[in-house]
Amino acid sequence: MAVFFVSREPVRAPQPLADFAAVARGLADALPGKTLAGSLSVAFQDRFVIAACPNGLGSAPESSLVEVYEYDPIRYQALVIGLVEPPAATPVHWIARRVNPAARVVAVVDGNSDIGRPLEVLAAPKGYLGNADTLLALGRSLKGRQVCAVEGLGVVAVGVSPQAVVDSLRPPAPTA
Repeated sequence: MAVFFVSREPVRAPQPLADFAAVARGLADALPGKTLAGSLSVAFQDRFVIAACPNGLGSAPESSLVEVYEYDPIRYQALVIGLVEPPAATPVHWIARRVNPAARVVAVVDGNSDIGRPLEVLAAPKGYLGNADTLLALGRSLKGRQVCAVEGLGVVAVGVSPQAVVDSLRPPAPTA
């Protein structure tokens, strides 16, 4: 993906930082001893703040946060504010927001992470994420779903709040 930096400065918006921390705390409580690697994004004004989280969703230093000012799926390019390039899953976050307009928080858990609950596994669309047709096919699969697994991509969870995303990634309570 082509990345153009509007400004090379750290993201210091308080709301996204608080939401990242809320997801990290919520997952630590919901999945003790487990680390879900992936990427997390939070809506901020008319754009979103995103970060790769290899040490657990929400556990990203402030310097790794990137504000995606604008994303163009046809040209496969992003205008960003931040110190680093956005993660490779940025197109997935973008399309998940487009097909689920109420979503404030989007998490993409890496494919090799086990969240401890059975999920419907959707077939991955053919092609790469830089192809608009592939991205639209993925959007059709994600539309209206709160959480699902996509073959070769991982688990995608969307929610209106950090707690909604944590709840969708929480394993079901054991039945007696």
